[in-house]
Amino acid sequence: MARGQAADGAVGAGTGTPPGSARVGESMTEGGLKSTLQSEGGVTESGLKSTLRRHVLHSYGAIECLEACLGLLSAGGFILINDYGPTTPEEPAEGAMHQKFSGSTSIGLNFALLGEYFGKRAGCRWIEPATDRERIHSRLLGRDPSETAIERFRELFDKAREEWLTEPVGRARQLQQWGQNEAALGAYQEALARQPRNWQLMGEAAKCLMFATRDFASALRLAATAISLNSARSADLWDTLGDAYLGLEMADSAALAYQRALAIDATDVRARLGLAHGHAARANYAEAMRLIAEAITLDKSSQYREMLMQKQAQVIMEIDHQNQQEARAMYARRGGRMGGNG
Repeated sequence: MARGQAADGAVGAGTGTPPGSARVGESMTEGGLKSTLQSEGGVTESGLKSTLRRHVLHSYGAIECLEACLGLLSAGGFILINDYGPTTPEEPAEGAMHQKFSGSTSIGLNFALLGEYFGKRAGCRWIEPATDRERIHSRLLGRDPSETAIERFRELFDKAREEWLTEPVGRARQLQQWGQNEAALGAYQEALARQPRNWQLMGEAAKCLMFATRDFASALRLAATAISLNSARSADLWDTLGDAYLGLEMADSAALAYQRALAIDATDVRARLGLAHGHAARANYAEAMRLIAEAITLDKSSQYREMLMQKQAQVIMEIDHQNQQEARAMYARRGGRMGGNG
């Protein structure tokens, strides 16, 4: 859904002007705002100064977009809105975080302003859940949405529903940290029963199967199921599949999985580490070292630094061992020739 924009000062609650009627950047003069606020709400001088100092997150673009979408709805149709942003007038615009999306900069929606605008607008209904979720907030908007749709929306997007869905996930992660891997797998199983099509959760559970219990076969099946739900957008899933193949000593299949990960994310460190494992296993040490060097450069957060350094040290040891074997073989050949000449 279209995101809002930030504007300084100016357009606030109680001005007598419907929210969204002024464009971004337009503002009332301090005198005009003071007169309006004091005539309508009896605002004190100190309260007025506080109001004038505040910024307003004015989601004008979102209002325009939603107005246009309302005109396109069929009978009983609705618009589902999911976004970040303040949900109460008390949340200051100064706390709103902007995000980069390709060449654009966006900021979360002012849900309080949108609710005030569409809640009072004739010919539509603005529906909110009983309790908002912690991060992503949801709203339903339509000209005349059915009561069934409204009931289902409130069931699916309420905070209590989110807590029910995520509780076993949080428990599984905590149990892993405590080293209780079998119990963690049980919690992941419970989580997947509640979210059977959550491909991210499948990938997480597959990693637990591999690294906690070394059950690479089960991890492979789970990762493959996750990829069947999302094959084109997650390098992490292809990395997990590659790791499972490596654990099963299926190096060629692992390499194909890592290459798919790199096709999605050319900066993928984990895929390079996995490919380096495969090349080292085939004694292709030059390529393994090249991949490790690239991965170290790309690992900006040092998340994989320890594993990369360990693999690099292992490959260097294997190179040294190979060089020593070749040197001994060369000396043996020389000794044989000298003995034959004698």
